Amino acid sequence: MVKYKKNIFNNFICVKLIVMINEFPLSLDCGNLSDPLNGNVALPNVTVVNITANYSCNDNYTMIGDSSRRCLDSGVWEGVEPACLANGRNDVYRVYRFF
Repeated sequence: MVKYKKNIFNNFICVKLIVMINEFPLSLDCGNLSDPLNGNVALPNVTVVNITANYSCNDNYTMIGDSSRRCLDSGVWEGVEPACLANGRNDVYRVYRFF
């Protein structure tokens, strides 16, 4: 909804603008995320502030890292993409933890 009011110069100025998309205020878009190798990420139709992306790994793979990430007010996803590690392997985990 847009509202206008007159300022001291008798000109109309916009004082408030709120646009809603699927019940979310229009805001920064964090963009799509890629599926991790040997896994996938579930995203809603919009990737705006406070939306959560949920990761999962394929069968026989274990997730290293957080299983979800949230779209931040700055327009970037919090955290880093998790990795899906083949069960029984820990060498990649050591490298992943290093970074």
